[in-house]
Amino acid sequence: MISTMIDGGLNLNTSRQIAGHMDERTTLNNYYFDRSDEVEKYNNFVRALA
Repeated sequence: MISTMIDGGLNLNTSRQIAGHMDERTTLNNYYFDRSDEVEKYNNFVRALA
């Protein structure tokens, strides 16, 4: 659920609140999984540096 919300563009803090977590680190470290393939990860990396 967290991965779907964040991948869909929902803010991390809002996702954290919906899940009932007190700390964003809990949300990211335990409940968010990057579901991108290697090509998509690379393209996102390049786009972030542009």
